[in-house]
Amino acid sequence: EDPQADSSISPLPHLEAKIRQTHSLARLLTKYAEQLLQEYVQHQGDPFGLPGFSPPWLP
Repeated sequence: EDPQADSSISPLPHLEAKIRQTHSLARLLTKYAEQLLQEYVQHQGDPFGLPGFSPPWLP
């Protein structure tokens, strides 16, 4: 019996759970970052808070 084969199989459920947890946290952070950006832009006032505002690009 190969002990290395057993050890390579056992961490997979744990690894999958960690990947799912990391993905979930990344999505949550993205959501909060978007909310924070919206609040920040709203406090900046016009023209920054206007829908569709896009700042000009500087060369």
